[in-house]
Amino acid sequence: MKKSKFRLMALMMALLLTLTSCSRESSLAPAETLPPPSAPYAAPTDDTGLDYEQDVALYLPAKNGQTMLCFWRTAALRYDQMPAEAVLQLLLQEEGDGSAVPLKDYGSVSLAQGSAVTTAGHVCTVNLSSAALQMGIHELYTVCLSIATTLCALPDVRFVNILVAGNPVAMDVQNLLPLVYLLQSRLNVAV
Repeated sequence: MKKSKFRLMALMMALLLTLTSCSRESSLAPAETLPPPSAPYAAPTDDTGLDYEQDVALYLPAKNGQTMLCFWRTAALRYDQMPAEAVLQLLLQEEGDGSAVPLKDYGSVSLAQGSAVTTAGHVCTVNLSSAALQMGIHELYTVCLSIATTLCALPDVRFVNILVAGNPVAMDVQNLLPLVYLLQSRLNVAV
């Protein structure tokens, strides 16, 4: 009896398998799928999309020594960096038009190695190289005033902190009056 049940079960399974394997013929045409994706923009291959140009105001001291003269120049900037360092490099290279004194005429003015310009909380800190200590007090004050006036013209900068070789600069011989912050509203600027 067990053998007959086993045979019957095997026969039913074989019948079930043959019945389920029968199907109607289907066409070999491909089924409908989604259209291939289209990208409206090409993927970037480098970071040239971060570059842009902007007109910036550069302030140089006038030859009479009483005012700052404004010169508009186009600066190459990047969206992923603060513009202060690029503007400052442009200021240090600016020649003017003959009515102003270039900053390089005051002495060796350059930025310190490393992070020379940082901006945080509307305060821009500029770190000049130690060569700036060889300038006279009046020349250093004029260079610092030109730097502060130029950087305060940027929208994200309201105060400028100037350091020389990482230390605050004193404008008087006795070190009684440190030049740490130059405020935009107190500058004598001719536009």
